Amino acid sequence: MNAPPRSTPPLSRLARKLDTRDAVVIGLGSMIGAGVFSAIGPATRAAGNAVVLGLLIAGGLAYCNATSSAALAALYPESGGAYVYGRKRLGALWGFLAGWGFVVGKLASCAAMAVFGLRRAFGVLAAATILIAPSAARAVDPFEIQVYDGTVGGPGSVGIELHANTVVSGQRTAVPPELPSHHQSHFTLEPAFGITDWWEAGAYFQTALLPDGSFAYAGIKLRSKLAAPPRAGSPFHWAVNFEVSRVPERWDADRWGAELRPIATWSGARGVLYASVNPIVDFGLAGQGRNEAPSFEPAVAIRLVRAELGAIGLEYYANFGPIGRWLPAGAQEHYLFEVIDVLRWKWLELNAGVGEGFTDGSNHFIAKMIVGVHR
Repeated sequence: MNAPPRSTPPLSRLARKLDTRDAVVIGLGSMIGAGVFSAIGPATRAAGNAVVLGLLIAGGLAYCNATSSAALAALYPESGGAYVYGRKRLGALWGFLAGWGFVVGKLASCAAMAVFGLRRAFGVLAAATILIAPSAARAVDPFEIQVYDGTVGGPGSVGIELHANTVVSGQRTAVPPELPSHHQSHFTLEPAFGITDWWEAGAYFQTALLPDGSFAYAGIKLRSKLAAPPRAGSPFHWAVNFEVSRVPERWDADRWGAELRPIATWSGARGVLYASVNPIVDFGLAGQGRNEAPSFEPAVAIRLVRAELGAIGLEYYANFGPIGRWLPAGAQEHYLFEVIDVLRWKWLELNAGVGEGFTDGSNHFIAKMIVGVHR
């Protein structure tokens, strides 16, 4: 029996249609760009510690630009972007200048990134010809032992979490100036704010209690989490989290770093089963790490969930070392945590667990807890 004919649009016409997912992907590509990976180093050399304040100011300006552009797009749903908005609001001359300014700016940006990329590529090739021994890799983050989910807080929502963990038995030696992790305790305060239905911003303020009883500042991180709109009836959620960090050399000799964390979650069996996968890529933005390949540090969580009561499960964390120059198996980090979650309260969350390392490069035993309040 012949299949019914399929209705196809004429080949001479292109359907001008974007769904929500298409618009989100295009928007993310426009906002993220490549500058964040190339500008941090020069900015740090020029501004020093003040670069953190600069990032906060730039984030505020970017937010103003994004919201004003969204408002104008809703008011004038026409093709043309900055040209249309300038012409409609200010006149033909300003529309002309805005349109050409956008085009010239984009061309200049692409040209600058092309030059930077070629220079960086030749630099990496030159370094590769003389570096034949594998270098030390960035360790699994000791200040935030957590697998992310694929959701964000709603607009205007506010939350704060305290991450605490203790290395009960760990590495007793480290490459100076970094400190051995044995008997260190880490305390991280994480405020977060929901900006839109799909965008959440946050920060980490890190401290450490050292084996000698002294308390030390251990760095700051800024993060931005973007979530794809959920599809009705779909068990999947998708998101991505970006971080930039500045950490004292006692915990990271390179001091400046960045993290790209894709997030995929799944809920099945009417919400009884839950899984989350975070294939994290960690970048060094300064020091020796700036010229090395990023490290691959996946994190995975599996849960059995009892709605409005709690969950039990396992969390896996690893550090395989620089991509393409993997660490020897014994030098890699691999951890398995047994965890519980308390889901009894809507505004309060509690996660606690213990973890064991399975390689010589791992800490042997870690206890952790996360307490969060969300409104």
